[in-house]
Amino acid sequence: LFLSSQSYGIEIDFSGFLLNETAFRADKSHDYTKIQNLMQLELKHAPLEMIELVVIGRGSHDSVYDVEDLDADVEEEYKNELTLRELYLDIFLLNADIRIGKQQVVWGEAVGLRITDVINPQDFREFILGDFIDSRIPLWLLKVDYYLGDFTIEGLLIPDFEPNKLAEEDSEWEFTMFEEDPPPGIRVDTEKLEAPEDGLEESELGLRISGMTKGWDWAVSYFATRDDFPTYHAEFDPATRPPTLTLTPKHHRLDIWGINTVKPFGPVIFSSEWAYYLNKFYRTEDSDDEDGVVAKDYLHYMVGAEYDIMSNLTVNGQFISRVISNYDDKLEEEKFENSYSIYLRSDFLHETLKPEILVIYAC
Repeated sequence: LFLSSQSYGIEIDFSGFLLNETAFRADKSHDYTKIQNLMQLELKHAPLEMIELVVIGRGSHDSVYDVEDLDADVEEEYKNELTLRELYLDIFLLNADIRIGKQQVVWGEAVGLRITDVINPQDFREFILGDFIDSRIPLWLLKVDYYLGDFTIEGLLIPDFEPNKLAEEDSEWEFTMFEEDPPPGIRVDTEKLEAPEDGLEESELGLRISGMTKGWDWAVSYFATRDDFPTYHAEFDPATRPPTLTLTPKHHRLDIWGINTVKPFGPVIFSSEWAYYLNKFYRTEDSDDEDGVVAKDYLHYMVGAEYDIMSNLTVNGQFISRVISNYDDKLEEEKFENSYSIYLRSDFLHETLKPEILVIYAC
């Protein structure tokens, strides 16, 4: 349900929508896992032709906690939310646009998975089931787009760090540290995560140059950031009683180089996306390693194609792979991680009914 924009005496445009998401288990229990009602309101105000202010707020209530007996800590995190989704100021200049404030930045071509589209952290409280756009966590940042002929140069300055938002303990989407329980008789202590300090010296920086050459849409990017997932460094002390394994989470610096390409060949649109990550930390089972983690580079890429089967039905297929460089067999991660996806979208009734299906198979 969309609310139509209205213009008031002070030239404020108002819009919004209501959304319900209900989920239940298809097994014999048929338990409801989500009955969420969400409202989003958006305000736009342009005091001058070259300036526009955008404010987006969102509130939600999940009634599933009124009808199902679920964990109290999970209920406190999920039941009610009131958030400032975005708040930014746009300044439109002759050859440049400036956007400053809380916002989302979208890089990348892949459908359903993120390769170079990693500027904003992600909300994993429902793992990957949440809407892809809504799962991005907006950040306070400065974005500048400079237009130079057929090229666009985009620069980002992100002074504050915010990691991925993970599911609460005892949630069904909780991330686990170990594939198997620690050996009996070992006590595991996890230290409190200390987020990196904010400030210009700790800022994340991004640069992206895009354009079109001989029918190819392309972009080259660089992002100096921190890993949105913490790495758990391990220290084992056999002298304590019982012996203690202490885990210390840290967000390490990452450098990410990316390339995106899109090119139509007749009715088929081919796309690719490539990202090379430097110094990603992985857990290792090497007994000679002091803290149980090791830094490796890896390549993450996608090649895909899109085709309009008919006027209102489009199919998109992708092959996505991640390859760890300088691999050794003691890493807990596999050297190759491949996945295939197929995405179907359509529209009916003048785009008022828009069914979509996305299937991802990982192997």
